[in-house]
Amino acid sequence: SWRARPAAPSVTATTARRLPKTFKRIRATAKRLKIPITSVYFVVGFYHNSDIRTIKFFGIPLDELSPFKWRAHYKFSMKRCSQLQSAIYGMFAL
Repeated sequence: SWRARPAAPSVTATTARRLPKTFKRIRATAKRLKIPITSVYFVVGFYHNSDIRTIKFFGIPLDELSPFKWRAHYKFSMKRCSQLQSAIYGMFAL
């Protein structure tokens, strides 16, 4: 199964969750550096069968994260990213 690339070596999950404050910090940093928000992407990666050589990354424009909003956090999964890739302008996979 596809798993989110963990933030820490001991963490494994099929989804990656991020709190809204994470994206507020990214936006604040971009503003401080005078980088247009349209030029900022959030990148999430997933690997297959615990093999990091299979990592697939998705770059998502920071201003296009609303489809991933779920309750009190943002939720990313390989399935959801694959489904939304063609629907979100500027989203790409590596």
